[in-house]
Amino acid sequence: MDLLRYKILNCGLAHEVYESEDEESDGQQKPGKRKGFCPPDARKSRLSCAHSMAWFDFLRDLQQDPEKYQSDRVQIILSGMDALRTQLFRLDHQKSKLETEKKNDLDHFSVQQKLTRLSEKYDKVIEEMGRLLQKIKKEYQDQI
Repeated sequence: MDLLRYKILNCGLAHEVYESEDEESDGQQKPGKRKGFCPPDARKSRLSCAHSMAWFDFLRDLQQDPEKYQSDRVQIILSGMDALRTQLFRLDHQKSKLETEKKNDLDHFSVQQKLTRLSEKYDKVIEEMGRLLQKIKKEYQDQI
């Protein structure tokens, strides 16, 4: 069991941001595209990534010690982490929508304010998720 490989990273949901638009050879603007996901190898260990299967690998690793995994304490922590993951998914979709609105220049000032509030919420979720991951690692410290 290698729990040390799992990380919480504050990427700011960077994959949702559009790259600047390029000009084609005929002078027309090419539509911008999203930056894209982090490399797959990086996502394998990031529990804070909305587009990663790391969560399921993490749970499988924890289940290697069934007694500890089934303890009330660990289950409460995991429940909290799973609720935060749900918030990450929601924030990911909200940022996608807002970045599209920003790209299309729909009420740019209002969109920017919403993106700022979303970023603040995201930071809090990531911070709490990091605290919970440390609690899990502490529970399993004898196996790290």
